[in-house]
Amino acid sequence: MIHRYLGNPVLSFIGRLFFKIPIGDFHCGLRGFNTEKIRSLNLNTTGMEFASEMIVKSKFFNLKITEVPTILYPDGRSRPPHLKTWRDGWRHLVFLLIYSPRWLFLYPGLTMLLIFSALFVVLQFHEVNIRGIYFDIHSLIIFGFGIIVSFQMILFAIFSKVFSTHYGLIPEKKNYRIWYKYFNLERGIILGLVLALLGFGIVLSTFLYWRHTNFGELKDISMTSRKVVLGGVLSTLGIQIIFSSFIFRIIGIQTQKNLPS
Repeated sequence: MIHRYLGNPVLSFIGRLFFKIPIGDFHCGLRGFNTEKIRSLNLNTTGMEFASEMIVKSKFFNLKITEVPTILYPDGRSRPPHLKTWRDGWRHLVFLLIYSPRWLFLYPGLTMLLIFSALFVVLQFHEVNIRGIYFDIHSLIIFGFGIIVSFQMILFAIFSKVFSTHYGLIPEKKNYRIWYKYFNLERGIILGLVLALLGFGIVLSTFLYWRHTNFGELKDISMTSRKVVLGGVLSTLGIQIIFSSFIFRIIGIQTQKNLPS
């Protein structure tokens, strides 16, 4: 019952949402297919998620998919089924997420980045009092960490897309090489250096201000703390961009070599 009313409907809904495949049941075991074309998909999974892999990769490589209504009857087996409810359900879900970096990394990362950035900017200028609850430096630090984590998630989405395309797990789309043409190692290094130097400059200015006081107690600890947090976040983002640009280049080095000059 749990497979019929929870597992199968939920996983099929996720599959339709992630991959825009208009079929009702991702896991029906009655299938007809062209053997040569299915073999060309290079299916790799070893568990029950094989059913989803067949559909998802068929969609990726533009194979025609048609759903035909069918009726299933009890098969009369005396042995228990091989399906393990939670284990196989989890493997299905993991497969769907891995093959959709947008939903696994990009969309959550962008949402978090927008939220944390907005809150960070507000607290950068002054504390916030909401019904007697004060949000100040400690909250600013947490939002700064949130910006860094969400930015990493976006980078993971890019890496996953590049890796999957480069090694043939998903087909290459038209905008793939355009991305490489306009975002390369050198531009990544420049952008990263700008952010990193800006962040280091902010931190350095705070240090010089502290030095001006003979390294004594600071009068406006709130202002200096905000500057240090801002500088730290910008520096971290800059360093992430620099080294991520190198990883980006390493993964797709063959693609970049074949780009038209």
